[in-house]
Amino acid sequence: MRPLPRSILTFVMACALQPLALTPAGAAQQATPTLRARLWQPTELSLRTTTLPSAPFELPVSVVCRASDGKVMEIPAYYDGECLYRVRFNPPAAGNWSLTSKSMQADLNGLTWNVEVSPDTGDRLSPLEISPRDAIRFGRKGGGDVSLLAFECDWLWALDYGDPALPRVRRFLEEVAKNGFNQIVLNVYAHDVRWPKDPNVAPRHLFTPPPAWPFGGNNSAPDHSKLNLEFFRHYDRLIALLDELNLSAHIMIYVWNKEVNWPAARSVEDNRYFDYVVKRYQGFPNVVWDISKEALGYGHNDMGYITERIDRLRALDAHRRLVTVHDYLYCNHHPDKVDFISVQEWGTNLHAKMGEIFAKHKGKPIFNIEHGGYERGPHDIFGGAYEDPVACLDRNYACLFAGCDSTYYWQDSSWNVLIWDPWTLPEKDRPHWQYFRHMRALINAVNLPALRPDEKGSSSGYCLSDGKDVFVVYAPGTNVRVNVTGKATTGGKFTSQWFDPITGKFGVIETIESMKFWHAFRVPLQGNPAVLILRRMTPSS
Repeated sequence: MRPLPRSILTFVMACALQPLALTPAGAAQQATPTLRARLWQPTELSLRTTTLPSAPFELPVSVVCRASDGKVMEIPAYYDGECLYRVRFNPPAAGNWSLTSKSMQADLNGLTWNVEVSPDTGDRLSPLEISPRDAIRFGRKGGGDVSLLAFECDWLWALDYGDPALPRVRRFLEEVAKNGFNQIVLNVYAHDVRWPKDPNVAPRHLFTPPPAWPFGGNNSAPDHSKLNLEFFRHYDRLIALLDELNLSAHIMIYVWNKEVNWPAARSVEDNRYFDYVVKRYQGFPNVVWDISKEALGYGHNDMGYITERIDRLRALDAHRRLVTVHDYLYCNHHPDKVDFISVQEWGTNLHAKMGEIFAKHKGKPIFNIEHGGYERGPHDIFGGAYEDPVACLDRNYACLFAGCDSTYYWQDSSWNVLIWDPWTLPEKDRPHWQYFRHMRALINAVNLPALRPDEKGSSSGYCLSDGKDVFVVYAPGTNVRVNVTGKATTGGKFTSQWFDPITGKFGVIETIESMKFWHAFRVPLQGNPAVLILRRMTPSS
């Protein structure tokens, strides 16, 4: 038996189930085993056949899961070689579940299990959802709202390929998670970049050409009729590790500008690959789907194809993970097809641009997946429009204070170069991930998901508020002061406190006995971004 990722339930039911004698109607004669699982924990069932069909990837095999409260979900199985089909069941509710396999192949039909699902113990990530409290925010199933702070690492899958323990990936991701990021944006596969490469990159940090690819043959001479199951087993371990570390996996199923020799669109091979990814990874609670990076770019401008992919995904995904498309043109034209709006906005006036998009799509979260801020590292990888660490930080704050979520890029880990040990670099070359740890501290301190953009709250700086008791203003480094304005604060008794995004330090709390209609606050450190936090001392009822 192949070793299981640590976050998947360590018993694998049907690996122990040998083909069973069947009645003429195809029902298995077996004692129904009882399994125990935890809420949100991937539980893997395996079903073995003695007769492999000619097209094993296309054979319809599924498991129908029925909860004691009447909830039903039918999860498609994926073929994993050696006459073995697997299903990942990610229990969406505690209680008793009865599971029954379903297939036209007799020895895969009618197998049954009981699963007793215990409640969540609070130590693992629950799936992302749209907040039931406020549709513009993300939430966690069974939990509160959440601010996403993503980190793009396109080639992460290539690090530690062939080593089931993933030691370098683990060390890298532990550092990422420690610094406040809670989502990784990554490709299923990316082959190469189209721009010149820095010859000074150490071979251990360079991942082109990649060590493997998801089809038969290779990228130059592909055999799209086959899927490379070892590739997907490695990818299993990566997604499971992300889950273990409480990091969401924003999976881009395709990417058009990374020299991948994809099967022809809508071909049998294309559908097989796409369906396989959805079947195999939907059972991880940390998965978020993205049809393609820059979906309508690089010669792929068929909106109908993207719509077909979304419909196809939703028909297969029994776990109903969130879906988006890395292309604002598509999301803007078809907001009804996606769960949240993805934006690639590089404009200098980013806060205003994101505010316009936020106002236009009032019923969905907005996620700037690429804002052109690519923090520089020791190598010349791919320059964005903004490379200074503080400038890149400022762009993430501009998104945050426009009511949107955002993504961070470090040039030496976001594409085909992945410096997985940046802590070994000279101080001047290291990424400033600590800025985002500080950002996360601010988000938690003010319960930022509970606040909304407030254009009237400040005449300078970007304001978020609850409209009555909490007002938070971000001042870019160009601000000498910020002015808090409006009737909502006038005459109220408030506390004021400054937060330094560079050091992460909260300043002294001071009392303001009566706020003026136009109340000016001088930024403590000139040339430095700062955040002003105002709290009403006697909160409104």
